[in-house]
Amino acid sequence: MEESNKIIGTAYVGIDVHKRSWKVCLLGDFGFTKQFSCKPDTNTLTKSLRKLLPNFGFECCYEAGFSGFILHHELNQIDGFNCIIVNPADIPTSDKERAQKEDKRDARKIATQLKAGGIKGIYVPSKLDIGLRETQRLCHTITKELSRSKIRVKSFLMRHDITPPKDQFKTAKQHWSAKFIKWLNELELENIGLKFTLTELTQCVERLKLQKTQILRELRKQIQEAGKESLFNKVTSIPGIGIIGGVTILTEVVDIKRFRSYESFHSFIGLVPSTNNSGTTEKVRGITGRSNRRLRKTLIEASWIAIKFDTDLFHLYHELKQRMNANKAIIRIAKKLATRIRFKLLQIQ
Repeated sequence: MEESNKIIGTAYVGIDVHKRSWKVCLLGDFGFTKQFSCKPDTNTLTKSLRKLLPNFGFECCYEAGFSGFILHHELNQIDGFNCIIVNPADIPTSDKERAQKEDKRDARKIATQLKAGGIKGIYVPSKLDIGLRETQRLCHTITKELSRSKIRVKSFLMRHDITPPKDQFKTAKQHWSAKFIKWLNELELENIGLKFTLTELTQCVERLKLQKTQILRELRKQIQEAGKESLFNKVTSIPGIGIIGGVTILTEVVDIKRFRSYESFHSFIGLVPSTNNSGTTEKVRGITGRSNRRLRKTLIEASWIAIKFDTDLFHLYHELKQRMNANKAIIRIAKKLATRIRFKLLQIQ
């Protein structure tokens, strides 16, 4: 019985993942090739592969995307299966393949590159880190919705020529305080339609503010349960980085040791320029389009705050502004912040 279960070879599996079905390409020994479709279910996939090539080990790969890490986790828990996830931008693609995109061709391309050793899997966080990341991203979504709701209220007031009294609300910082919300609720308007609309818009703002407060409380709780409180305190001790920024950094980076140098960390964030060198010609463009968008945005926003409170960064920013515009200068400040973050995290991890 033990001899019948002995692995006699390795097969390579490229999976093009979609909501309704998966396109699969299987490459075995001696030129064996098989392409098929199956239901989007791990058990169905593994049964089909084992039926085609019994007593084989399977190296699987699929592109990062909407499906997340579930298939990766499930396949790696099954004996004889190993799965990686690849960044779609890392798979070589010809001009013909771009013009004639097809799911079967994509699966075959993944399997071929996997067998040749031409692709490298991305970092996959643990299930605990994924849960914390999802909560953090929900917080960002609610924050954006809250900003939009506030704009809707302000637009309503402008359309109907309603101005907050300057003696009560001297600065914009005083807007959206409890006093300001009370003033909105007590406004007397011309007709019932206007009053109803303003009440609904105001209640939407209040509901989102409460929801954001609850999410922030939950984030702090999850950080403590995950044992990341010391990391969180280290990151938020850096000027410009608050609660949301600190959680974003922890959940997007996860393990700082996977970046062997400051340059690789800057590249992951997307704070390096895109270059084009050919012969004697060298062109340096703006920052690369390949980035962790959430992390890059967080660090750039933190940099604008940091230069107001950190003397060294303040002087560096104004020195840089002597030879470049403000947006380019703040990218340099963001790289400085990234360097500090890596140093702080390496002290603990």
